[in-house]
Order: sequence, then structure tokens, then C-alpha cells
Amino acid sequence: MPSCLECKGACCEEFNLPDTNARDDASRWFALHGRVTIPGKPKLLTFECKCTVLSPDGSCLIYPDRPYICRDYKNGGPSCLEVIQRRRTREERKRILGEN
Repeated sequence: MPSCLECKGACCEEFNLPDTNARDDASRWFALHGRVTIPGKPKLLTFECKCTVLSPDGSCLIYPDRPYICRDYKNGGPSCLEVIQRRRTREERKRILGEN
């Protein structure tokens, strides 16, 4: 299972929201500033927004008091592996995932 320090917090570099196709002003803003990045899943808008409390080595500076969305994120789970595949180079992925 990859550790957060190995991938340097890849999941903390973006934020995903479901695209509701709503026509209100907030939804319009989200659609203008996000991009669809996860094919084959319900339409998600991804926003580039690195966490402000992520250290350069990939550790969380507020780990004991991190938000619940971070606590619920499964290290090594499908979403974690998917983010590593999208956000890291082939060489980085091999190192992180222990591939030959």
C-alpha cells in the first residue's frame, strides 16, 4: 500500500465535485473553473487547488486535526490509486506502487 509520503500527497493537490448540471450562478462558476478529468465515472469537475497545509514532503501539517473528508479518504484505496495514476509520472508511480 502506498504511503502519503511516497506519493507526496497527490490527493491533496486537487478537489473533485460532482457536476450537477444545475443552472444557478454557483454551478456555472464551478463549470467555468473546473475540468472533467475522470472518464467512465459520473461527471466530476476537478479543481487544481493544492492543500495549503501540505508540506513539501507530502505530510499533513494539521494531521491530528485534519478535516473529516481527509480522515475518510482511504490510503491505498481505489480513489488513492486513481489519483496517483493521474498525477504522477510513470517512474514515480513505479516507485510509489513498488512495481518493477
